[in-house]
Formats: sequence, C-alpha cells, structure tokens
Amino acid sequence: MAARCTAFSFGENRMRLYIIEDYKSRYPHLKGRALTDALVKDILQEDGCLEAHEEPSIRRLPEGKPVLDHPAGVCLSVSHTGDVFGCVIHTDEVGLDLQKTEPRDMMRLARRYFREDEVALLEKCGGDLQARQKRFFQLWTRKEAYGKFTGEGLAALLEREQMLDREDVVFQDLYFGDGLYGCVCSRNNGG
Repeated sequence: MAARCTAFSFGENRMRLYIIEDYKSRYPHLKGRALTDALVKDILQEDGCLEAHEEPSIRRLPEGKPVLDHPAGVCLSVSHTGDVFGCVIHTDEVGLDLQKTEPRDMMRLARRYFREDEVALLEKCGGDLQARQKRFFQLWTRKEAYGKFTGEGLAALLEREQMLDREDVVFQDLYFGDGLYGCVCSRNNGG
C-alpha cells in the first residue's frame, strides 16, 4: 500500500502541516534519520520549496531537531507516532508533536512528568475518561511541541515549563480522529 500524504494550512503566515500515513511503506529500505530526511525532501518538493533535482541541506541540533540550511528561510519540525509521520513547514521556528493513543496510565505519567497545576486539571475530569484523555494529550503534545520549538527536547521541559496560559508562543491543538492527537507550537508575534 502506498503512503498517503495530506496537507493542512493554518495560521496567518501559511504554516503547512503534512501528514503521511503508512509512511514506512514509502521507503521500506530506509530507517531512522535516513527515512526522516527522505520524507522531508519529498514534502519540501511537494510544497514547492525544492525543485525535483535539488537536495535539502539538513543538520541536527544536539537534541536531534532537524534544521534546514537549504532551502533558506524555511523552518520545520517533524514527528512520528505509530504509522503516521508529520512535518510542519513555516517561515519561523516551529515545533510539532503527534501522539497516537495507546493503553497507558495517564495519571501515573502525569504525576511523574507534569506540574501540579496540570495534574489538577486532569483530576478535575473525574471519571470522564474521554475528557481526561483529551486533556492529557493536549498537555503532553504541547510539552513535546514546545521542546521541539525551543530545540531543548522534552526531557528538559517536562516539569519546569508551564504549558497553560503562555503568551510567548501559540499552540495549535489538533485532533485528527482515530486517536491521533497533535500540537503545533509557534512564536506569538502578536503578544
């Protein structure tokens, strides 16, 4: 089965989010960063940032975030979960996280990795597991997207950074159905 790519645009600066389902089937002989780089190249060509004969110049920050040296003026962030790969393209720094739901003890993870005020938000959901799951993945994907936005990664941010009521960044919370949550984090140029 061929991989399917779906593009979404949102935001004032034409931020584009590409979602590739069954992404490993596109290049079954590649893994890891080689696969990511091949998918990024495909997306940049589809988006019109690269000509068919051009190669992107991708380097990695210490925490692994890919940064484009060519094409110039293009920022991106990538994420994968299950059989889904995502890449967001923007003219400014950006962070993306995708998470597919799977059985997990959300409260145990929250108590370990979230701030007290974030745990309290989950507890307010009471026995409404659907509301708790939505809030959990909203917070988790925000943390990961913010970590990718800053280049620090998730480990440095889990308990330290507040993800609610931030004014320095904008979070675009996403839900695609079928248990696929996501978040795009970008600079708040208006605040």
